[in-house]
Amino acid sequence: MDSDTFLFDGKIGRIQADSLHTLSKEIQDILSKIFFEGDPRIVANHLEEEEFFNRMSFARREVQNSNRCRELILKTWTDMGYDLNDIYMDLPRLRCVPHHFHLNERAMAISFLHRDPWYANPQSQINHWIPIYEVERKSGFAIYPAYFSKPVLNNSNLFDYSKWLEMGGFQSKERSYDSIRIFPSPLEDISSEVIDIFGNPGELIAFSPQHLHGTSPNNTGKARFSLELRFVCLSHLEQKIGPENKDNASRGTTLIHMVRATDGLTLSKKSIEDYVSFFALS
Repeated sequence: MDSDTFLFDGKIGRIQADSLHTLSKEIQDILSKIFFEGDPRIVANHLEEEEFFNRMSFARREVQNSNRCRELILKTWTDMGYDLNDIYMDLPRLRCVPHHFHLNERAMAISFLHRDPWYANPQSQINHWIPIYEVERKSGFAIYPAYFSKPVLNNSNLFDYSKWLEMGGFQSKERSYDSIRIFPSPLEDISSEVIDIFGNPGELIAFSPQHLHGTSPNNTGKARFSLELRFVCLSHLEQKIGPENKDNASRGTTLIHMVRATDGLTLSKKSIEDYVSFFALS
């Protein structure tokens, strides 16, 4: 797998692997224990908001702390041709999008169109999206490829990663922050053809988060579970490889949390500062 293709050209890959089948099954087993009343995709739709949040928080920790899940993720990357010593990864993110989530006013922000760099993610980041159960057409997420190299008027200049962390990020339950948290999004009308992202267990969608993208409405009657992997390659950081920064003015970087896949080593402060400085919006 040549990851540079996604970074430089904005192409999107769909990968199939036995290890992904096993990973999805492993996570399904975790979810079945936590959403024990029945099919997790149905149970999740009928829980009170706080109960749903608590169970998902527990499920995320279970996946992040699972040695088996970690082994399967690393095997997938190895089979794809990556050098694990070159990979610095963020925590795996288990995500659930319930049926009709987009009608919940407090949840609307997660469907805003965005580039991940607007949320202080590095330009050279690689995203792997893994469906845990079947994700039907038009119920996953949408990518707007015409904007990969085209600037978009946005409010990322208001986003400060350190303040975002103080307020709990996407998983914050604190309602008092609702009116002041910044969710960067376009400040202009977006009009172009979209690529509909969907999939099945055993598959992985690979793309550059430089793509303008956003969660699709879920009208399927079932909650949508997926695993999101975000990482960078040290070789890309050192060579300053990544899509040109067209419009990101956010402050801070998620690189401070990324660790080497093999041993958990963090990036040096100088490596991070040099990279961030190089890709700053001029």
